[in-house]
Amino acid sequence: MKKTLLALCIWIAFQPLLWAQQPYFADVLNIFGTYNCTGCHGASSGLSVGTYNSLLAGGNNCGPAILPFNANGSPLVTKIDPSIPNCSGGNMPQGGGTVSAAHLATIKQWIEGGALQNASSDCADLTISAYVEGSNDNKYLEIYNGTGAERNLSGYSIRMYNNGSSSPVATIPLSGILAADGYFLIGNDDATLPGLTPDIVAASLNFNGNDAVALYNGTTNIDVFGQIGFNPGDDGWANGTCTTKDHTWIKIDNGTSCQYGNFLGSTEFSTPLGTLYTCYPQNEVSQLNSFEPSTAACPTITFAAGTTNPSIACSGSSLDLSVVLGDDTTAQVLWYESGTIIGSGTTLNAILQNNSCISQTFNITAVASNANPTCTPASISLVLNLLPLPDDGASVINNGCEVCLLTSCVDMTSYSVNGSAAVEGLCYTASSNENSNVVFTIANQCGTQTYTGDVSCGGDPQNAQISGFVWLDGNDDLQYNARRNTSQWRRSRLIRCLRFASNLHRNRF
Repeated sequence: MKKTLLALCIWIAFQPLLWAQQPYFADVLNIFGTYNCTGCHGASSGLSVGTYNSLLAGGNNCGPAILPFNANGSPLVTKIDPSIPNCSGGNMPQGGGTVSAAHLATIKQWIEGGALQNASSDCADLTISAYVEGSNDNKYLEIYNGTGAERNLSGYSIRMYNNGSSSPVATIPLSGILAADGYFLIGNDDATLPGLTPDIVAASLNFNGNDAVALYNGTTNIDVFGQIGFNPGDDGWANGTCTTKDHTWIKIDNGTSCQYGNFLGSTEFSTPLGTLYTCYPQNEVSQLNSFEPSTAACPTITFAAGTTNPSIACSGSSLDLSVVLGDDTTAQVLWYESGTIIGSGTTLNAILQNNSCISQTFNITAVASNANPTCTPASISLVLNLLPLPDDGASVINNGCEVCLLTSCVDMTSYSVNGSAAVEGLCYTASSNENSNVVFTIANQCGTQTYTGDVSCGGDPQNAQISGFVWLDGNDDLQYNARRNTSQWRRSRLIRCLRFASNLHRNRF
């Protein structure tokens, strides 16, 4: 058990070295000394490993011994790693034995990091400095040139390995000259985050957190965000509670001349993710070196001429609201109704609908903001009173001597009888032997509706129920009954009056 714990502790202690520390030539030279490589390959045998320049110069039959960023393709590695076919001749070390797994991992990491001589070395090639997995199409990738000299980007490209693919599904060629210590920004062609102006845009830059993205120099992938050939699931790779989906990742400055480390995407990514990058919230891009805060004046906003506040409109009408921006005409305008976004831009267009029986009040706010971090958004509000239309669902029911208008939405009701104006109300009761034409009118600020009914009072009514109200009930069963005797009718009338509080006028017989 003690041996197992000791081995586990040694493994845990060694793992961070693979990602947190950058090995340099001196670390590799010490490994060469362990296996007496410099005995044969000091100043003879074609390949000299005793100095940095001689090692990179290569020798013998395999060409350059080191291919920066391509450990498994470097002849030095193929010679000492039995799992990889040898480029020529027998394996090393000469005389048998093998290089330990820990030493082999250090040599490979050194090569994959660019095979740098020491901490004061410039980078061997470009590197990915930021990855933005923003909302909607807000996808960006930032490239840094730490080589100490300008680079012609012709021949460089971005390769997309989507959903665990092992080969590129899209390639985005780069172009232009990238100055030493300069940054180059690639963005989706529909990306719109304030403060970022891409150097090039491409629709195929469309990752979703679980896609590997590689920087290719024309020969090999020199830096990869993600693991090629592996799909981590919808949330992407994770470091703690922060995932590669819906977050911004900024490469950590390691404090050396080549300030950013590289990852080649051939192994598990979650562990190096946390040592290579810092996680930020979605759409947070102020940490990018390509970010340029706006210096525009703070926005002001007013309603266009002709807008009244409060405003009154009718159901079914159109709403056309426009605002005017002040000095900063590039500000973004969002429209809110009770905290919910209902539109964007300087104009709001809508068709209004009020299906209720009363006026509805809406609080509409337009908010203008820009990318200047010192600015407070400007806002302006409007109170909109939306009136219903006169009820077009009303109906007229004739009940013998009485005709009534049935409606639940009435602002004002009037009626005329045989062309002459009469008292306002919901019902008209005719006198004995009266024949009349009754016209009901419902009106409000949004228009009028008219309904016509004929009343003829010459005998017993044929329909005794008005929208659920029984107006003559001889035996209290809430159904119409013909009058049997005066006492029953009087008692029924009393019950009806108490129940319905004069909603219907009493017929006369």
